[in-house]
Amino acid sequence: MSKSEDDIVVCQESSGIKPDVTEVDSLQFMEGEESHLKINHFLLPVLTMEILILMCLALLAYYLRFTDEFPVFERPIYCNDSTLKLPIYNYNAIFDVNLQIFYTATCLLPPIMILLGELGYWIFSAKPRKIIRVHCSSCRITLIIRRLLRFIGAFLLGIFSTSILTDGIKLMSGRPRPFFLTLCDPDGISCKLSTSDLINGTSFCSTRDVDLLRNARLSFPSFYASISSYAAVYTMIYFHNMLRMHGTYALRPLLLLITGGLALLAGYSRLMTNQNHWEDVAIGYAIGTSVALYFGIFIMNLFQEHTIKPKPELIMPPRPEDNSRFFRWFWIPRISFGKTSSRTYRGVYSNGKGTKVPFGPNPAFQQDLHQKIENFGRKQKKQDANTVLEETIESVPEDRTDQ
Repeated sequence: MSKSEDDIVVCQESSGIKPDVTEVDSLQFMEGEESHLKINHFLLPVLTMEILILMCLALLAYYLRFTDEFPVFERPIYCNDSTLKLPIYNYNAIFDVNLQIFYTATCLLPPIMILLGELGYWIFSAKPRKIIRVHCSSCRITLIIRRLLRFIGAFLLGIFSTSILTDGIKLMSGRPRPFFLTLCDPDGISCKLSTSDLINGTSFCSTRDVDLLRNARLSFPSFYASISSYAAVYTMIYFHNMLRMHGTYALRPLLLLITGGLALLAGYSRLMTNQNHWEDVAIGYAIGTSVALYFGIFIMNLFQEHTIKPKPELIMPPRPEDNSRFFRWFWIPRISFGKTSSRTYRGVYSNGKGTKVPFGPNPAFQQDLHQKIENFGRKQKKQDANTVLEETIESVPEDRTDQ
C-alpha cells in the first residue's frame, strides 16, 4: 500500500510512560532529539472494504452451493455408459465423511488452530512486537489482533474463493456422478428412440425429483477434495513457518502429516461412496492446493512478520527469555557456573520484577581494555628502547668518550 506524505499525519509522542522494549512502531522517524510517530489512516478504510468484499464472496458462495438460482449444463450421456451405473450409495464403504463434520473440520478447525498458534507466538516469541497506530497516537493495534485479522481473514477469503471456483466449474461442466443412470432410471423407449444411444436432458428419467437430478450432475470437480485440500495446505504452510522453536522438530511434521492425511481421507471417501470420479477428486485437490499455495506464499508471505530492528548502540539487546511474556509471568531461577563459553549467559538476568541486566561483554569496557593494552604496549616498547640506549652508552670505551 502506498503512503504519501499528505495522507499521513505526523504527531509527536507525548506519553511519559516508556513502551515495552519488545514493542516497535511500524512507522517512526527521528527529528533531532524528538521521536515522532506516523499515523496510519489507510488501515480502517481498507479493512472495511475488505470486510465488504468478504461478505459479498460469502453471499455468492452461498447462492452457488445451496440454491438453484444458477442453471446446470446438461451434458448428453449414453444409456449404456457403465461408469454411470454404480449404486447410489456404497454401503460397503469403510467410512463416509458426514457433511456436518466436513464443514466443521474445514471451516472452523483451521481458524481455531491459527488462534492457538498466535497465542503461543504472543506468549513465547522474543521478537519485537510491531504495533500500528490508527488515526491517533493512542489508538494502537497490537500484534496478536492484527495477525489474527490478517491470517483468519485471508483463510476465509481463500475458502470462499475456492468454493466459488469449484461450484462455478461444476455448473459449467455438468458432469454426471457415477450413480446418475441408477438414479435417473431411464425408460427403454427413450434410449431406443435416441440416435447412438445418446440422450440429453432429464425428460427421459423416471425419477422426477429435480433437486436430486440437479445434484447428480455436479460431479466435476469434487467439492470435498478442493475445500479439504485448501484448508489442509493453508494450515500446513502456517505450521511449517511458525513452529520454529527448539524442541518442535517432531511436532511440526506430525501436525503436517495429520492435516494432510485428513484431507486425503476426505477425497478418498468420495470415491468409496460412489459420489465422484477419480478425475473429479484429482482436479479438486489441484484447485484447493493451488489456491492455498497462492494465499500462503504470495499473499501472506509465509506468515512472516517484518519489524524494524533496533540499533545496537541505542538499545541493549535483551536475552530471548527476558522478552518472552511466559518468562515474565513465571520466573524461573537461573544458575551460572564458573566456566562459561562465549555463547553461555553469565549471572542472573531476571528477578521476576522486570529488572534486566545487560548480557555479554560491555562495548565501552572492551574499548577501554583495548586502549589500555595499546598504551601498555607503547610504554613497554619505550622502556625497552631506553634500556637498549643505556646499555649502548655504557659499552662505549672511556677514551672515546673523552674525545
